[in-house]
Amino acid sequence: MRSGKSATKATLPAQLGVEAAGVIEAFGSDVDGLAVGERVASHPRDLGRGYYGEVALAPARTLVKIPPNQSWQDAAATWMAFGTAWAGLIDIARLSTGRTVLITAASSSAGLAAIQTARKVGANPVALTRTSTKATALLEAGAAHVIATEEQDLVTEVARLTGGKGAEVVFDAVGGPTFEKLAEATRSEVC
Repeated sequence: MRSGKSATKATLPAQLGVEAAGVIEAFGSDVDGLAVGERVASHPRDLGRGYYGEVALAPARTLVKIPPNQSWQDAAATWMAFGTAWAGLIDIARLSTGRTVLITAASSSAGLAAIQTARKVGANPVALTRTSTKATALLEAGAAHVIATEEQDLVTEVARLTGGKGAEVVFDAVGGPTFEKLAEATRSEVC
């Protein structure tokens, strides 16, 4: 966003940064459940906050305590990626055991979170990536299968993996030119 390359354009003056982690230095008198010195991360309940900096003012309702062994980077990145995956896969798609989910941009933070979320509920995550160079890493991250969309035919591979039935769910964090192929690779009726 800062460089002007984001799909969302900042309206100046802009407050950049929605992912943050740090230590509480002070808080207002009406805040309960938090203490000075506690390690916290921002939860993206309140997008548009300006956390891009060394010090930030955050509403207490947007803070989540983090464990002492979690790095600042992991703590800051967790909520946006896993919140996106959870909302799409669980809240909206109601992903469950045995279902096959196609995950675009599988090596992105949201894609990796989607793989882990799908595995946690017993689903079969199929990671989609442009080339096979990231296949091993995606399998190690928990993908049941990897399809390299520039090297393999997406529809044919999904049909092969699902016994011709197609995938029940698509988690597409990218949109764009693969939409038609993703639609072709899904089941015509969901059980």
